[in-house]
Amino acid sequence: MAQVLRSTVAPLLYLVSAVVFFLGLKALTRVRSARRGRPLIAIGLLFAAAGAILELGTGRLAVFGACAGLGGVVGAIFASRLPAAPSVGRVAWLPGLAGMGSGLVAIELAFAYDLWSLQGAVAAAAAFLGVTSGYVALGLLRKPKDTPSNAVEAALVAACAGWSVALVGLLVSNAILLIVGGVAGTAGLALGRTVAAAAGRSLFGLLFGAVKTGDSGGYDNIRSCGTEEAAMVMESAHNVLIVPGLGMAIAQAQHAVKEVGEQLEKRGAKVRYVVAPSAGCIPGHMNILLDEAGVPHDRLVFVEDAGPFAKEADAVLVIGADDIVNVAAAADPKNPLFGMPALDLSGAGSVFVVKRSLRPGLAGVKNPLFEQSHTTMIFGDAKKVMQALIAELKSSRH
Repeated sequence: MAQVLRSTVAPLLYLVSAVVFFLGLKALTRVRSARRGRPLIAIGLLFAAAGAILELGTGRLAVFGACAGLGGVVGAIFASRLPAAPSVGRVAWLPGLAGMGSGLVAIELAFAYDLWSLQGAVAAAAAFLGVTSGYVALGLLRKPKDTPSNAVEAALVAACAGWSVALVGLLVSNAILLIVGGVAGTAGLALGRTVAAAAGRSLFGLLFGAVKTGDSGGYDNIRSCGTEEAAMVMESAHNVLIVPGLGMAIAQAQHAVKEVGEQLEKRGAKVRYVVAPSAGCIPGHMNILLDEAGVPHDRLVFVEDAGPFAKEADAVLVIGADDIVNVAAAADPKNPLFGMPALDLSGAGSVFVVKRSLRPGLAGVKNPLFEQSHTTMIFGDAKKVMQALIAELKSSRH
C-alpha cells in the first residue's frame, strides 16, 4: 500500500499541484484576476506538501508538520511587523532564504557523489546558486535605498534560488521541485529584464555598467501650497489625472488616494489613475496597491497611453512620483532615465506634486516639471496630505 501511494498517488498530487500553481501564476499576470492568484498558489502548495508527505512516508509526518508549523508562525510574526510596501531587500530575502535552504541540501548531496561526475557537477551548481542567492539577498538587506539596480539584483536572487531548487529536484528525482524551481528561476530572470527595460537600461548594463549621474542640482522658482489651495482648484476640475509613485507605496496612502478620487467624482469629475511599470519596488506595484484599495480597473491608464488624458486634464495630482513624470530626462541620451516611459504633463492644467522634499527620485536627476509655472508642490507625507485633502474636499461640500 505504501509503495502504491509513493508511485501513483504522490505523482498525481504533484501533477494537480503544478496545474493549480500555473493557474495561479496566470491569474497574477492580470490586475482583474490577481486577487484569486494567491489563493490558487497556496492551494497548489498544499497539494505539493501532501505529495511530499506520501513520497517520504507518513512516518515523517510529525517532523514535516512541526517544520511547517514553525515556519508558519515565524512567517506570520514577520508579516505582521513588516510594512505593506517593504523594501527591495526584504522582498529579496524571501527567495534568498529558499535558495540558502536549497544550497544546504545540495551541499549534503554533493558529498554523496564524485564531484567529477555529472551528478556531482549538478549538486555543486545547485549549491553555488543557492548560496549566491542568500549572499546577494543579505547584501540587499543592508542597502537603505531602493534603486532599479537593486530591484534587478532582487530578481536575480529569485532566479538563482529557483534554479537551485530545480537542480535539487533533478538530483532527487522530485518532479514538483523541478517544475516549480524552474518556473521560479525563469520568472526571476524575466522580472529582472522587465525592471531593466522599465528603467531604460539593459539587464547587463544595469547590473555591471557604470551608474550615470544626472543633474540633481537645486531648483529655482518653486511654488508650493497647502491642501486648502489645492482642493479649491481640484474641486472645480472636470478631468483629473492621479499619478501614484513609490512615495504613495511607502506612506501606504492608496486608500486615501482612492477616497480623494471618489470625492472628486462626486463633483462630476472624470478621474483616471496612471500606472507605470517603474513606479514602485517591482513592475506592477502600483496596480497591486490600487487594486487593494478597490480602485475600479476601468479607471487605470498605462503611462504609455496616458498622453491624451494628460493634455485634457484640468488638474493632475502626482503622489510620491518623480522619475516617471520626468520627460526631459527620459528624452536625453546622456541621462540615466533615457528610454524609460515617462508622462508629459507640460500640456496639463494645474499640476500638484506631493513630495516630502525636493530630493530627486531614484535616478538622482533633476525634474524640470517642478519649476514649470503650472506646477505647485505640496510638501509632506503622502498619506497625511491625502487625508488633509479629503477633509478640505468634504468641508467644501457643506
